[in-house]
Amino acid sequence: MADEIRIVRGDDATIVFDLAGDGGPYDTSSVARAEMTCCDRTATIHALGVTGPGQVTVHIGHEQTQTPGAYRADLQLTGVDGTITTPWLGTLLIVDDVTK
Repeated sequence: MADEIRIVRGDDATIVFDLAGDGGPYDTSSVARAEMTCCDRTATIHALGVTGPGQVTVHIGHEQTQTPGAYRADLQLTGVDGTITTPWLGTLLIVDDVTK
């Protein structure tokens, strides 16, 4: 997964994270909760799903892409045992569009 994800202002986006673990796909079978935080410290995206071995899908709605800018973002997974891991840390870049 790239360190930077680029989305056009006002668009909806679906991002599929293919996560690698030790010698293969990340073990997503024991994930109890997944969340992505971005845009500011209070915007947490909960529209997440574990969609396969090593795969987490994130949907970012257009209401969360209204303000262009470069925002630090991360994907955190919480296991059923309470263990928290951050398999992706990067930048969500919301770029301005031509139509307003």
